[in-house]
Amino acid sequence: MEPHKKTRHPLRAVILILCLGWATGASAITMQVTPTTATIGETVTVTVTGQFTPNVTPPTYGSLNITFGDDSPQQTRGPLNPTGPTTYNFTATHVYTTSGTYTITGWAVIGDNAVTPPLRVSQTITITDTVDSALPRGEVGIEYDHRLQSLSGARNRYRVTGGRLPPGLKLAQDGQITGVPTQKGTFTFTLQILTAQGISATQQLAITVDPGRLLIETAPEMLNLTVGGGAPQRVTFTVVQPTVPLPETIRSTRGEFVLAGRVIGTYNAPLTVNLNSSRPSASESVTIPQSVLQAAQNAGTNRIMYRRTFSAQNLRSGVGETRVNLRTAAAGELRITGMRVFFEQNNRPMILVERNERSLTGVVEIRYNGSGPFQGYWKVDERIIQRVQQNLFYGTVLTLKTPTAPPLPTYSEGAHRLQFIITEPAVAAQRIDFPEAIYHVEAKKAAFVVPITVTAPEDRAVLSMNSTLFSWHDNGRIETYQLDFFHEDKTEPFFSAYTKSGEYQLTDRVIELKFAPATAYRWQVRGFNSNGELAAESRVLSFTLAPEAAFVPGQVIFLVDDSTGGRDLIDAITVKYPLLIVEQTTLASIKRIMVTCSTDDDVALLVEQLRQEDGLRLAQPNFIYQTMSEPDPLRSMQSIHRLVDLTPIQHQTGGEPVGVAIIDTGVDLQHQDFAGRIRSSHNMITSSPYRGEVHGTAVAGIIAAARNDFGIVGIAPEAELIVLRACEQRSANSATGTCHSTAIAAALDTAIDEAADIVNLSLGAPQPDELVSSLIGAASRAGLRLIAPAGNDPRALTVSFPASHPDVIAVAGFDEADNPLPNRTVAEQADAIAPATGIFTTIPGGRHNFLGGTSFSAATISGLLALSCQLHPADTTPPFPHFDETTGWQQQVTAFLRLP
Repeated sequence: MEPHKKTRHPLRAVILILCLGWATGASAITMQVTPTTATIGETVTVTVTGQFTPNVTPPTYGSLNITFGDDSPQQTRGPLNPTGPTTYNFTATHVYTTSGTYTITGWAVIGDNAVTPPLRVSQTITITDTVDSALPRGEVGIEYDHRLQSLSGARNRYRVTGGRLPPGLKLAQDGQITGVPTQKGTFTFTLQILTAQGISATQQLAITVDPGRLLIETAPEMLNLTVGGGAPQRVTFTVVQPTVPLPETIRSTRGEFVLAGRVIGTYNAPLTVNLNSSRPSASESVTIPQSVLQAAQNAGTNRIMYRRTFSAQNLRSGVGETRVNLRTAAAGELRITGMRVFFEQNNRPMILVERNERSLTGVVEIRYNGSGPFQGYWKVDERIIQRVQQNLFYGTVLTLKTPTAPPLPTYSEGAHRLQFIITEPAVAAQRIDFPEAIYHVEAKKAAFVVPITVTAPEDRAVLSMNSTLFSWHDNGRIETYQLDFFHEDKTEPFFSAYTKSGEYQLTDRVIELKFAPATAYRWQVRGFNSNGELAAESRVLSFTLAPEAAFVPGQVIFLVDDSTGGRDLIDAITVKYPLLIVEQTTLASIKRIMVTCSTDDDVALLVEQLRQEDGLRLAQPNFIYQTMSEPDPLRSMQSIHRLVDLTPIQHQTGGEPVGVAIIDTGVDLQHQDFAGRIRSSHNMITSSPYRGEVHGTAVAGIIAAARNDFGIVGIAPEAELIVLRACEQRSANSATGTCHSTAIAAALDTAIDEAADIVNLSLGAPQPDELVSSLIGAASRAGLRLIAPAGNDPRALTVSFPASHPDVIAVAGFDEADNPLPNRTVAEQADAIAPATGIFTTIPGGRHNFLGGTSFSAATISGLLALSCQLHPADTTPPFPHFDETTGWQQQVTAFLRLP
């Protein structure tokens, strides 16, 4: 440690000379003080020189004297007996114990003071306080508490005027240094000391901080890893020291399998822990490499160690390790990997049967691995009809059927829901939204079926997407009415409702969940008597739901240059036209300011007028987009992992993580499947607080759900997600989100700013959007790859926007039977294709469910592209899997990822 330095004035000494006639001769006295400013405990040296010239006989005695002005005793040299001109020196030293300003006086006494007054000279000196410079060492992550000790023992005030204290420490005015150091090294700082007398001084001090200790606990204490299959086992590394949060991230480059002190294999996946929390930890899912298994078998043991060494900038390395018990596949823990429920009669999850049909049989296919006890039950609606209990041994698929006695209940007309519920293994009961199958029981007809007269809506009516009343004449002899809704080309209803009266209100929520805008439907009402027989029915009528608005009513967007001239133009435009500014957003990637305005005028006419204004870079409505999902819990699970086994290559990725921006509804940031996968999150909707929503959470899970032995594994589990909430979920019962041009543009600008590699836009609109197109172009020029769904409308003839943009990869879908979605025409125009139905993925609340739509086809391609970029970062991307009836999708994925 460098010793402290005391402040000095440039003048190190002062010499004062005073002459005075004495007797018949002359004398002079001088005084030199060194130093002129000193600290407590520092030696002060004073030298008095007297020149005596006596002119009397006999000689007269004399003396030299010094006082230091602090009540210390006078110091004297004498008597002096000069016989002629003589010079005498007198040097005295002194140490002050209290700060202050003192007067040092030197004088000469010659003979009798009454006859000859003493010859005097004086000088002031300032004494400043100082502190003990031997400050104790600190340690990163350990509390530091030290009070500065002044040499005088006085209560001074202190502050740092230069340099810096170690990060994490602070100095109180009373001299107490406290805090938790967060950075190692030696830190020098300038301390100002202010005494009670108002005397200020500075002192150089230093504190050395040593690297902190890093202690890691690992849970569980033993891993049971299954050889040749089975579920990966989750390992959690928890930092127990430092015991306080630090702005530090520790990193382990790989996990190691150790046998008798020797590394026999590695798990080459980095793991990081952010220490800025109360109990920092990180988890991973570990599987056993074949090379490790072989080494353990050669050594004749099934017990090894798994460890990770973590390093940090300001901490010593720490090791977390756990024991590993290798088990055979049959001994692995039972794990459910997939379920499908359908009817034996048509191999589908929906069927229409007559009343009292006894041959109806439900089937469940349960995919699993490992071994263990299995329990569950069949239920229809809320009634349990059979319990199942078995011990399952290593296998792949368990097939169960509903009992023949009693058969599935078909005595009650209407729709019935069939499910198989798993209760053991318990983890399946907690994490799976169980699929269901629906069967409709149709009643027999009475002897006479009378017509029902419909009163509203009229045939071929055009209805809005709002709540609508359906009504008819009630003849009084009907027990229950059943209202059935059909797609135009279908004979089986897709939705049925029941009522006791002559009317039924089709609510907003049902319309949003079951119906689509700009679509025609057929409907019919039937009446059943007290015997459950069909006794009355109406003719089949039709209606069409009106198209939804293409843009936000009463809103206009325009762009100006991000400059002084552009800002002046905003003022001029809003004065000239009936516009009220709602929001201004700077789009740094295109150097423009986006202005959103409200107006009471005709939006289309106003946009045309604005486009004639010089200096405006763009004017348009605020277009409305929809996310492209179709929630369907009735479909069987169909995921990329069932079609292509990606597990081996997901462990081979290296290099920098790929950043995937998700422009969608909100992602559930607390979902366990996203632990360590979120790089950043932003809410682009100023009118709505951030929240996790279904569509965005599902897209994120498909792309990058973590390998953590919880729920599912994403296609690219090492990718980092940039979450950009630009869409808002319509309701709690629908995954569909609504988005506006402004939010999508702002999200794209943020994706460019955060240097995303891939942008997933699982949304669409029927018309092109000039604003969004300009941001797509900027993103493409910046090197971002953009992916969007081709659309879900089976009547469409072209790809929807933004997938139709030339810089965007358009993705179509296919169903379980490999039928292209939304149709063959659009699929042939698309750049890529991927599964679109029955995708098992993440939903908010730490749960999972089956969803469908080309939104999730786009997410699949985004995941494959991210995985390819990590596997082959320096190579060009090969052709995407696309609609090809001669080459299977699995083969195309294998070629795309360059799998062996």
